[in-house]
Amino acid sequence: MKNTDENMQTGENLSWVSFEGRIGRKAFRQRWLPIALATFYISYLLSTRQGEPGTNYLYLVVIPLSICGFTFKIRRLRDIGSSKWRMVGIVLLSLLPIFDVVIAGYLLFKKGRHEEQA
Repeated sequence: MKNTDENMQTGENLSWVSFEGRIGRKAFRQRWLPIALATFYISYLLSTRQGEPGTNYLYLVVIPLSICGFTFKIRRLRDIGSSKWRMVGIVLLSLLPIFDVVIAGYLLFKKGRHEEQA
């Protein structure tokens, strides 16, 4: 992992909940993928165990994980060079599960502007 001085020079922000800066493919993959898998698993538990005691508390875990996931998507879109309105549209589309899979694939494999210049 890059140290803090290198992150400042490249403009990467590796914070978990910040909307500022950008994030490269590798850092996005390392941080977003575990969050996405955890959110998927907890959502699966919520859908299969409705009405059981304690399942409502899982929402307290899913909501912060989803917010972290959105911050990573926005920073990755900024790294790719998307405009603000395109970011809003893509994030809104990512609320639908089928589109979210397609958008995630795009964000995982599309080179960012910083990677193209290097």
